[in-house]
Amino acid sequence: MWDLYAETFSEAEGGDSDDDRGRLFTMAALEAAQTLIDLVHDFGLTMALPPGIQTLEHFVTGKGSRPDNVWITDHTKDQVLTCDIRPEERPIKTDHYPYVLELDMEVTYTVQGEKCAFRSVVWDDFRTELKKQLEKSPCPHPLTNADDMKVADDNLTKAIQRTIEKVVPVARIGPWTHRWWTTNLLKMRDEYHKLQCEAYRFRALREHDSHRKRKTYENKYKKAIEKAKQLEDTNPGQKRRQRTGPDRKIQRGKS
Repeated sequence: MWDLYAETFSEAEGGDSDDDRGRLFTMAALEAAQTLIDLVHDFGLTMALPPGIQTLEHFVTGKGSRPDNVWITDHTKDQVLTCDIRPEERPIKTDHYPYVLELDMEVTYTVQGEKCAFRSVVWDDFRTELKKQLEKSPCPHPLTNADDMKVADDNLTKAIQRTIEKVVPVARIGPWTHRWWTTNLLKMRDEYHKLQCEAYRFRALREHDSHRKRKTYENKYKKAIEKAKQLEDTNPGQKRRQRTGPDRKIQRGKS
């Protein structure tokens, strides 16, 4: 967690002349600056913009001064790569110089996980494939000892695993995944997109029936989403069949 503060301190504005520097130490200026000093102490701030850099050129006098400053928390100061003004990029009708702050910030990405989406399995296809895999195993026979039991168990496990690889879809889960999203909503979204395309095709004909169909289905789609969200909020642990995420990619196993 880090904080960045960029502000104009007009009370402390001054140039490089002795007169300008002198007026910064009047009682009025010191009292006005005490509020800033207290904030710097309370929040543990340090200047990101190096000293001696003027941030303003007055329109009339052309005198340079530094009413602007950039402050950053102490524990982030080592991440500052550059903090400097860009006089050449100053827009018209302004006397303040723009400045650029570059930070070395490493972003931690959530690793995208994968899991078998058993709720999306077509179980008739699963049973058919499992039967094919079991036919590759030795013919069934009475198990008379522990070794026979272990071999039969390994053959059955391998047949099930091969079936899962071929038939069960893979869900790639990321931080964008919504727990409340269902396969039914996925179908409704696809249908809504089709109606949107049709309505756009007849956009010049506002009385065309496609616009009424799109609007009607849009309301139905919205209500379905709201109902799914309410169900998740009310019963967060409830198991719902065929649940996937709107951006969760489902990939069928290798055939």
